[in-house]
Amino acid sequence: MRLRGVNWYGAESPDFVVGGLHRQPLERIVALITALGANCVRLPFSNQLVAENPTVPDAAVAANPALRGQSALAVFDQTVAALTAAGLAVILDNHTSFADWCCDRGDGNDLWHVSAYPEAVWIAHWTLLAQRYRADPLVIAADLRNEPRGPARWTSRQPAYSWRDAAERAGAAILAENPDLLIVVEGIDHASDVRGAADAPVRLPAPGRLVYSVHDYVWYHARPRSAQSMRRRWERRWGDLGNTPLFVGEFGLDIGEWTEGSDRATALWLRVLLDYLDERDASWTYWPLNGTMSSATPGRGRVFGAREPFGLLTPEWDGPANEGLTRWLFS
Repeated sequence: MRLRGVNWYGAESPDFVVGGLHRQPLERIVALITALGANCVRLPFSNQLVAENPTVPDAAVAANPALRGQSALAVFDQTVAALTAAGLAVILDNHTSFADWCCDRGDGNDLWHVSAYPEAVWIAHWTLLAQRYRADPLVIAADLRNEPRGPARWTSRQPAYSWRDAAERAGAAILAENPDLLIVVEGIDHASDVRGAADAPVRLPAPGRLVYSVHDYVWYHARPRSAQSMRRRWERRWGDLGNTPLFVGEFGLDIGEWTEGSDRATALWLRVLLDYLDERDASWTYWPLNGTMSSATPGRGRVFGAREPFGLLTPEWDGPANEGLTRWLFS
């Protein structure tokens, strides 16, 4: 089945809970996701959430009084359960090490490991979650790490920077706990490049479990932008993956820049990208669902409750913010 869905962020942030629960009941937001026409949700989390499992802030769940005073993992469990009960597939996404907005320079989340959460802890968190949701068949995938970048290389003689090798170790550990999960391995350079897989593919102990993933935004492309130049970049960086499925885990734009047929650069990019993905029958999740921003650590410019310019939902989380865009995406 081809997946077409949304990213629902917030649990990876200092709020430790998906966005929108201050505005609407959890079940209402889940119903809106299905009404959009989505069939899956990519659900980010941080290692800090798993390690510390703090109580979620009251303000972040103001419209869900039953969730007040609950731990972050308990609320994450209920979010996953509500999504899968509605028939939505869930892709778990290790988005950050620390609870923070991603992906600024110097945020400390370039690699899949940091001193506070070394690789062994990262893998242990993944095996814990694989076991935790093993009984739910609609928790379908583990997106191992969001946007490896900075010193990360597809392969390297320095083990700390060799992403392919780390992905194999994590994938094997996850599949030992839940052999039915898909293992999603993003490209390097902000998930824009999986060229290394041609000569050094990820090898997993279970066949058919591997999915390569990329992200794409208009600013990934040099100016001037044309349909031809964008397609050439995609073909060069992730167009030849053999028989391994492709998942575009993130793409999005300021929704105010979209009207069908617009000649704005961002609208052109989105039309060309979706045409390209349709041709490849590739699965995707739009970034993001959120109508408002989650918190971020001081200095990151993210204000809890402010309008999310890329978000598909209104700031009240009560319906599509741009019905034309939503209809076009999911038609």
